[in-house]
Order: sequence, then structure tokens, then C-alpha cells
Amino acid sequence: MLLRKSLLLCAILCIAFWIRILSVDAIPDEHFTGIDPYLYYWHAQIISEHGQLPERDMHRWLPLGRDLGQTLNLYGYVLAYTHKALTWVFPSIRLYHVSVYMPVVCFCIGLGALCLFLYQTHGWLFSGIVGILLATLPGSIERSAAGFGDRDAFCLMLGSKGFRHRTHDTLTDFQKSDLYRTIIDNNLFRPLGWIPQQLICTKILTSLSISYSIFHNDC
Repeated sequence: MLLRKSLLLCAILCIAFWIRILSVDAIPDEHFTGIDPYLYYWHAQIISEHGQLPERDMHRWLPLGRDLGQTLNLYGYVLAYTHKALTWVFPSIRLYHVSVYMPVVCFCIGLGALCLFLYQTHGWLFSGIVGILLATLPGSIERSAAGFGDRDAFCLMLGSKGFRHRTHDTLTDFQKSDLYRTIIDNNLFRPLGWIPQQLICTKILTSLSISYSIFHNDC
């Protein structure tokens, strides 16, 4: 039984990864599919060359420049040092390649952590359904596909890692309802654009999720 559950999780992650790298060949070299990715790629290049970012970015907010101490720069450091680590094994890999594929890797890691948490709290069926939805919904694919290069998937990975340390038993009924509503809203209705029907549908699905949780725990 454990082998089947492990294969299910691997299948979901493989599907999620495959969907997000389908358009890589259509992206010109040194290009991305968004605007912000160029900024993070440039930051990573500076970090790779000088070891750290300057105090001010003199390409923005002239004449004083942008104070980089007030910005969140972790993603640029992750890109740069991930590239340095990978070059020990794959010398020909470029920083651009790391920037292109990092969102896909981060998303799959975050999705795997979330599925494991839901498996521990709600069982394999609920975990599998949520995993398949998140892996295939257009709203989640758009900002975690290869070439997008923004830090959305990276933040998802960090959030799912932190969420794993908070067990389901520590949540009150209100927090459970709020948690389910947030997950349903952001990952199901908003990507589909169902704004008018969002409130009633969310309440129905939230009630079903809580009922399932109670029934699962009683059994």
C-alpha cells in the first residue's frame, strides 16, 4: 500500500514537472516569459561575480538609486549559489539554465511537501485530489512554468516547508475553516475566474472539507 501511495505522489510530481517544461524550446536564449525574472537574473549575475549585491541599485530610482537593503534579495542568492553548486557536477550548466528551471523545481518540491502534509492529516485520497488539481490548474501553471523565472514558486516552496511543521491538530475550528477557504479561493476559483459564485462555492467546499476531516479522524 505504501508503494502505491509513493508511486501516486511521484506520478503527480512528474506530471507537474512535465507540464511546466513543455514550452522551453519556444523560449529564445537569454529570454524569459516575464518582466521581473530579468531583475532576479541580473541580481544573480552580480552575486556570482562579486559575492553580494551592492548597497544601492543605481539603475533604478535615479539619482539616489534603489536601496537594496529594503528589498527581499534571497531569491537572487539562491539562484547564484545553486548555480555554483551545480557547476561542480555539471560544468557546462549556465546561470540562465538555473533561472529558467528553478520555478519548476521549487513548485514540485512545495507541491510534494504539501501532499505529504495532506496525506498525514486527511489521507491519500484527499491528498491526491489536491495534488492533481494544483499540478494541472492553469492558474498555478502560469507562474511556475519554466522560463517565468519569478519567485512565486520559490515562496510556495518556503511556505509549504514551514506549513509542514504546524500539525493539523493544533488548528482550531475557525483556523481550519479559514485555511481551507484560503486554499480553495487561491488555487481553484481565482485561477478559473469564478468571482460571483466564489463565496457560496467556497463555503460549500469548505464545509465538505471540514466534514471529511471530522469523519476521517473519527474513523
